Amino acid sequence: MRKPSSNNSEQGESSMESIPSASGPCVEELIGYRAPVNLEERYRALIDSIADGYYEVDIQGNFTVASTYMERLGYLASEIRGMNFGAFITKENYKLVFQAFHEVFKTGKPIKNLEFDLTTKGGEEKTVSISSAPIKDEAGQVIGFRGIFQDITELVEPENLLLEISRTSPFGIYALESGKFIYANQAFLKLTGYSKDELIGIKPGLLVHPEDWQRVRNKAVTMLKGQACPPYEFRLIRKDGQIIWVMESLWSIRLRGKKLAFGSILDINPLKKTELALRQSEERYRTIIENIQEGYYEADEAGRIIFINDAFGKILGYEREELQNKEFTKLSSADHLEELKEKLKIIRETGQPNPSIEWGAVTKDGLLIFTELSATPMRDETGTLVGFRGILRDTTERREREQAIKQLAYYDPLTGLPNRRLFEDRFNLALANASRQESMLALLVIDLDNFKEINDNYGHDAGDSLLREIGSRLSDLLRKGDSVARIGGDEFMVLLPNTHRRNDIAVVANKILAAIEQSFQLGGEPIRVAASIGISIYPEHGSDKIALTRQADRAMYQAKRTGNSYKFFSPVPVKKKPMTAKNLNKT
Repeated sequence: MRKPSSNNSEQGESSMESIPSASGPCVEELIGYRAPVNLEERYRALIDSIADGYYEVDIQGNFTVASTYMERLGYLASEIRGMNFGAFITKENYKLVFQAFHEVFKTGKPIKNLEFDLTTKGGEEKTVSISSAPIKDEAGQVIGFRGIFQDITELVEPENLLLEISRTSPFGIYALESGKFIYANQAFLKLTGYSKDELIGIKPGLLVHPEDWQRVRNKAVTMLKGQACPPYEFRLIRKDGQIIWVMESLWSIRLRGKKLAFGSILDINPLKKTELALRQSEERYRTIIENIQEGYYEADEAGRIIFINDAFGKILGYEREELQNKEFTKLSSADHLEELKEKLKIIRETGQPNPSIEWGAVTKDGLLIFTELSATPMRDETGTLVGFRGILRDTTERREREQAIKQLAYYDPLTGLPNRRLFEDRFNLALANASRQESMLALLVIDLDNFKEINDNYGHDAGDSLLREIGSRLSDLLRKGDSVARIGGDEFMVLLPNTHRRNDIAVVANKILAAIEQSFQLGGEPIRVAASIGISIYPEHGSDKIALTRQADRAMYQAKRTGNSYKFFSPVPVKKKPMTAKNLNKT
């Protein structure tokens, strides 16, 4: 990293001799008095114990201070001191980082949350986020930079997964901030006929047919509030003026501190009757502690808080004074209390820090929040454990974001049941277990009879309601180890591992038929539906997922000839009366 250009470059260069070091004059300068050695060591240990890295570089970009966290670059902290920051920055990011540091040098204003990629000693690329503030000499000249360094590689992976799902999705996916488009995938652009440059920054209302706008707005508001609302249909106006029918789902997420509306849209113009939606050291070190966004704490050996920064109190909704001498156990949720005690006990016994403790904390208002807690033992001059220090982060938003991504990837947005992707994962695992244990496994393919008539006569909302109720009934009657999924449309699949007799499978099939046959209330009117079930058995009908699914499908179509019945796969047609819920022909 080259020195940023400046008219005072000679003066700045000569002042480099007075760059504060990590000891002696540095402590005096920033906390106002000569600190005892043990106090200085305390703050050295403090910096090394916080969850993020701390660094200082001179005007040339050479490290003068590096905490042990920086060893994630593949070098010891002592080796990093003297190395140049630019040696780690990837070629693609070098200009970005140089310009950012030059801006700090030129304006004297710090920067926060600068994200870029670094390459470690071993050649691994990591995504990091840094802050940078100028270090000035007594004459006010910038002689270096200091800041916080955070490895966010693992944090951006869920976001990358969400973007990859969006990029490859056949459905239109978009995001709104402050009511305007900030993102749209290729499927959405193709559907609307707009280019990315034309779409970004406009309001979505311009795409909605005027007669549908108020209804769409009401539905959208309901969804964004998190209230139950099925996907809704409306007429979309393409750029070329063509009007098409679409189905939309919308939900609210928080991403990197910003509240976004995230939506998915499905072209139902060709098949408007098809239902599917994608849910988609004093002054210097105290300044460091007080200015980091994470909460910092120190607690005695019994777990009573003896020092916190403002951020710690803010996360839990308390003033600093209110938490003085407060026990951590009094702030913990009941579900996480024993785990917290156990992990603190391990730290006491082993003396080893724990950088990541998942902790459910209760705020002053009684709300449960999910946090990540680090805990490093504090010792006195004799080496005796006297307490703990560490960092507290609120991870509630991150957990919600990860859960939203997981829900989007693995669960059917209409019924909440596992989708095909998750069901296939469970199917493969069940087959492996059945092979190892030499046990039977049954696959049931369930298809509703004449479901199209429900949509035709009662509408898609009624059809959606029916599918949700059927999914709920199927979940209720199955065993804990069984799996049920909605594969698409009105088709469901059920997996019965560890079965022993055909008769047991037949009993389950009859229960399913009986549950579906019970009347449903749609719009205050009772209606009845029926289903056809095809059954294949491992290993009798096949040894892999593809074969068993194909055989179960064949059996289901044979059962459909009668309706409201189930049938085991048979390679040779058998002239028997089909098995039904009312007429059980046990095998």
